[in-house]
Order: sequence, then C-alpha cells, then structure tokens
Amino acid sequence: MGRIAVIMILILLPVATAFVWQVVPAEGTPSVAHSPLYINGNSAFTSANGVTAGDGSATNPYIIERWNITGTAQYGLVALVGTTAHVIIRNLVLINSGGCSQPDGFYFSGVSNVLIANSTVSNANDGILLSGSTNITIVGSAFTRNCLDMEIQSSSNLNITNDTITDYGYGNSVYAHPGTNVYFANNKVVSVGSGAQFVGGYSRIVNNTFNNDGLAGLLVQGNNFIVTGNTASNNGDGLEIYGDNNLVLDNTASLDARGVVVVGSNNTIVENYIQLNAGNGLVVQQGTSNNITSNYPSNNGGTGITLQSATNTTVSGNNLYKDATGVSIGSSNRTLVYHNNFLLNTKQILITNAFLLWLNTAYPAGGNYWSNYTGVDRCSGPSQNICTGPDGIGDTPMIVPTSTGTLQDAYPLMKTSGTDPAPVWPLGSQITTSNLDFYSVTLSWTTAVDDTAIVAYQLYENNSLLGSFLPSSLYSNVAGLTPGDIYRFTVQANDTAGLQSSKGPSLLFTAPRTLPAPQPPPSAGVISNQAAVFNPSSVTIYQGQTVDWCNVRVTPVTVIFSSTQKYTVNSVFYSTGDPCLYLTFYDPGTFGYYDVYTGATGQVIVLPVPPDFSLSSSPSQISSFSIVPGRSTITITRLGYFTGTVNLTLRISNSSLVCSLSGQQVTLGPSTIVGILCQGPKGTYNVTITGASGTTSRSTSLIYSSGNPPGPGPQSGGNGWTTIPGMIISIIDRFAVWIGLVIAIGISVTVFAIIRDQRKKKSAGKISKQWLQ
Repeated sequence: MGRIAVIMILILLPVATAFVWQVVPAEGTPSVAHSPLYINGNSAFTSANGVTAGDGSATNPYIIERWNITGTAQYGLVALVGTTAHVIIRNLVLINSGGCSQPDGFYFSGVSNVLIANSTVSNANDGILLSGSTNITIVGSAFTRNCLDMEIQSSSNLNITNDTITDYGYGNSVYAHPGTNVYFANNKVVSVGSGAQFVGGYSRIVNNTFNNDGLAGLLVQGNNFIVTGNTASNNGDGLEIYGDNNLVLDNTASLDARGVVVVGSNNTIVENYIQLNAGNGLVVQQGTSNNITSNYPSNNGGTGITLQSATNTTVSGNNLYKDATGVSIGSSNRTLVYHNNFLLNTKQILITNAFLLWLNTAYPAGGNYWSNYTGVDRCSGPSQNICTGPDGIGDTPMIVPTSTGTLQDAYPLMKTSGTDPAPVWPLGSQITTSNLDFYSVTLSWTTAVDDTAIVAYQLYENNSLLGSFLPSSLYSNVAGLTPGDIYRFTVQANDTAGLQSSKGPSLLFTAPRTLPAPQPPPSAGVISNQAAVFNPSSVTIYQGQTVDWCNVRVTPVTVIFSSTQKYTVNSVFYSTGDPCLYLTFYDPGTFGYYDVYTGATGQVIVLPVPPDFSLSSSPSQISSFSIVPGRSTITITRLGYFTGTVNLTLRISNSSLVCSLSGQQVTLGPSTIVGILCQGPKGTYNVTITGASGTTSRSTSLIYSSGNPPGPGPQSGGNGWTTIPGMIISIIDRFAVWIGLVIAIGISVTVFAIIRDQRKKKSAGKISKQWLQ
C-alpha cells in the first residue's frame, strides 16, 4: 500500500507545475561544457584550449579549470604533447561513453611540470596515461570505471596523492611500467578487478588503502621500494613484493586470500600486522638474506609465516598468535629462528626438507617462547646444569618434529621474548555517534584484539583523557560540548601488561549548531474494506492540507490522475479500520482525476500559502538547578515557499539568567531545530526567542525555573548530576591490574517535538468524509 501512495504523489505533482531537476555544483566543481583539449607544445596553451589564466612560468603557471569535457578525441579528452610549461589543471570532469576503445581521459606524452587536482575521469580507456613524462602531480582526484585508471610508461618524479581509484571490475587500477621515483601515498584503491602494479624502482608506496582487488591489492616488481603504512583487505593477495632491497614496514593485511608475499633477496619485512587472512599470512620465498622481524601474524587460516626455497633467512622477534600453523619452513637452507613468540597456534611450527636450521642462538640469548612448552626453569648455564637458580630459559630443550626427524630449541624461553605486542585494532575499527544533541553525543567503538586480553579502553578528546572503560563497555556519553566546535575523539586499548595500542580509531566530530526536524510524512497508504462511492467535482484547499477521500470499494478500482497515469487500488479487508484514502498536497496547482470505475471526473485546487515561517519551543517550561544548565529546543518551520536566513535573538526578563543558542543564523530547510541553554540563580524567568528575516518577524517564548541544588549523594533522573564510582581489581598472569573509573556526567534528556503553528494547523485541518458526502 505504501507503494501505491508513492505512485500517486509522483503522478499528481507534474500537473501543478513543471519541475526541472538542477544539480547545483559544489564549490570548485565544473559548470561549463568544453570540447576536448589538444595541446601540442607550449605555444598551444591558449584560451581556445581551455587556458583561463597564467603565463606558464613556475611562479605564474597556466590554469586550466572548471571544464566539463566529453566528446570524440584522437588521444584523450585532455591531451598534452611535448610541453614543459608549468600548468595547473583543476576541477575538470572528463566523461567518455565507456569501454577500452574510447580515448583516454588525460593523455600526457613527453610532458613535464603539470599538477592535476580535484578532477574526475570516468568511462575512458586510460583514466590518465603518462608516457615519457616527469614532474607530474596528481592530487585529490577520482578515477572510476575506466579500462585502466592510471597507466605510467617510462615516467619519473611523480607524486600521486589523496586520489580515489575505483574501476568496479572494469580493469586494472594502476599500472606503472616502469616508473622511477614515484611517490604514491594516501590513495584509496577499490578495484574489484586488480589493484595497483608498480614496475621499476626507488619508489615509495605509503599509507594507501587497497580494498576488494581481485588479484592483488598491491603488486610491486622492482628494487629499492619502500612499502609502508598501507592497508590491504578483501583482496586476492594483500601485498605482493617481487625484487631486491625492498623495505616492507608497518603495513596491515587482513581478510585477504594471502596477506603479504615477498619474493627476492635482501628484503626487510618488519612490524607488519597480518591477521584473519583465509590462507597464509606472510610468505617469503625464492630469495636470500631476507630479514623477517617483529611482525604480528594472527588468526590466519594457513601459516603465520611461510619460508619456501629461501636461503640465509633470519626470523626473529615475531609474534605468531592463533594461526593454523605458526611458521612453515620448506626446502630452505641456513635459517635462523629465534626470539619469536609461538602463541596458541594449532601447530606451532612445520619443517619440511630444511637444511642448516637453527631454533636458537647461543646462551644466554636463547631461543623462542613456546606456549606449549612444559619444561621448568630451576637451573642455568650453557648446559642448564648449574642449579642454583633460574635464568629464564627452560632446563630441557623444546623438541620439534621435522619431515626427516626432530630438531630442538636448546634454550626455550620461559617468558615471551622481546617487547610484548600492544593491542591491535582490526581493519574497519571505528567510532560511531548516536543520541546526537547540540551539547552531547554518545560515542561507540568496535573491539581491539590482543595476544592475551584487553582489560580497558581509554577515550581521548583532543589528546586529553576523558575516561577509562571496561572491555564490556564499548560506549560513552560525552557532554559539555559547544555547538560549532570541532572535536577529535580517539580510543586506545590496554592489555594485561599495561601496553596501550597506538593506532586506535579516531573521529573528527563537529557539534551541530542546528538539527533537521522530522519531516512531515507523504500521503498515507490506502486501506480498502468498504464499498462507498463519492466523486467530488471540485475541492479547493490550501497548500499543506490533507484530503480524506473515502472513495474505495470491495473490488479493485482503477483511477487515472491528470488523465495521464493510472493506478489500481486493490481491495484489503479488515474487520475494522479506516476505508479512506489520504492525500496531502504540498504544492499549489490543479490536480485532476478520472475514475475508470464510475466515469466520474473532478479536480483538487490547491491554493498557495504565503511565504512565512513559525517558531515553537519544546519544552516551553524548563526546571533546573542553579548549578546545572536547563535545555530546550526551538523549531523553525517553513511555510509556503519561504527561503532565506532567519536571524535569532533572545530577550530575557532578568539579566541574572544567561542563555545561549546553538546557532543564531539559520538557513531554513523545511524544518530546523536549534538548541537553547539557560543557567541562572534561583527564580523564574521569561525568555523570548525572536526570528527575523527581512521584514518578517516571529517569536516564541519559554519559562525557566531554577531551584536550589540537591544535597550530596546520587540523584535519580531529571536534570541532576550522577557520580558513578567504580573500582575493578583483576589478577591476570600474576599481575594485579587496577582500573579506577570515576565519571561525572550531567544527565539531561531533551525531547524534540514539532509543534505546528496554530494558524497553519487550523487551515490545514482535514476535510471530513461528511463534507465530501
């Protein structure tokens, strides 16, 4: 029935007036159509080719901006060939008809000194092609549904930052073959096809997000790359690095088929968070002299770390937690595995055809920590035969089976090695808001993970601690906000060792000055359970009024509105209920109908309401204590076609009372809510709120009553202060963890309500069934 009501509204509106959908461009977006640009050499930078300013020097570059370019082009919608002048290209929209046979969006051949900013390219062959070009910057732009979003051929000195690259399975996202000295940072690559591929060297891939890329989020083929701070999730492989002398540092790979794959020699793989992947976490193969240090593989479906056909590999300081297999070593030679923490893996280590494998260094540095080691520590010394006291190393070796026999960790550690890992936040961790008010908000956050347990969360506002919360309390109400101010909230997690996470979710939040009021509903649905016949020849109402049209039957009825569209009212039988059809007319005009069942015709004439607005307060009476502010809301409702800004002012009966509005200048939507906060000594006060726009002025009022504050002790309900003390003492792993939680929260509940202007309410009353009959 709701569907029928929607169709009726869409049919009725065009009769009254012709609506034209207009997209208002945001600041900086293009609004002027232009034919494709072809610039061959510096002399072709002319106004006919889209140049709007500049002379091409480094201090006064050419400007090409705010064009919407479509059409047929030989090379690209914006093609530069052999130019060296300094150029800024910004706020362009380039749209092709789609497909790999279409021209490119941007086409640069033998070009230098160009900056592309805040532009959009879609449905092209290459979103951008850089061939033999240098000193190119691409920032803040969007490439979507192109056959290949970015193609880089034999180009260097490139800065590609803060771009969004999405092809939705149309093709590759980024392909550099080769690219040298490329800085690719803070980009979002959502492909579904394949992600970003870089061939070359001496490039930096920093702080990017690779998501939903079918083959691999990031594929690097070259030497001397720095790959750091990236996040890869829901890909085939998260990160694939092929080559030598590469640094793979502080990346996060989760929910991929495989997390991180490194093939080559002299690579450093350190401090990567690799978790919840379907297969193996970190794979290192077919290379020599690789260093795998301080990584955090956890909860992977395959192995945490895999070595395959590797030589002279060092595996140290890694934390392997709840993987199917902690470490797998196959067909590898000269491997040193020490100071790793094997924590609750289904199989701690798998060794197949490994040669010259050591599971420990010399005494007293020791070997690894094994969570399933059952030995004791009463002795010390290289032979563990000096039994005058423990030394942190088990007295008996940890025996590890292999495909050819057994190996032993001669010096198993009794405690976890190195730095205990701090809690980690999984991909997608976030802070969300609810119960939004002008002066308060409820923050909720997702959970962190740790190799032992999370014992507390800390909530920070602009780097200042707001409070500590138990692991079971994943939310907090933050009060005392100032409307219009910006706050950064961050959550960190603590574990049993007192270690705190460093990359907790963060939220940039602006306390609102205004809030939208609930919108009036569209015409109600249709309920049919009686036979009644009425076809008014003409009804005249005012804009915003509702007509009760009781013209329904037991059998389905077809009605054509405006003699152009028809719908069928199907019979719905109820023992009780309203058999009427409700139509609310929000726009003036004449709306005709034709009843196919009876052949009757008629019209509804809707007269316009003069542009105006109304003010109402809710609640209109506030009771509080002198030390606690009282709150109310002011609803400003648009009448007719009123547009513009309403300026709000306050008049208070006594200067002892101080009141403030969350917003004083309101650009009016259909209805807008503004908050008001008042505080003063004991007494009763009258507050008048006046809204003015041009020569139109409307007012509403409220009464504020202030009493003495209650005595000490907890108070229940109302606008009071509640003190919640808490002390929790937990003994975990022989450590006493004390968490004190004292939160003073001013509890005040504001109920938002829309009170219609009485004049409008009277004029907008329903026309009854009796009147229609």
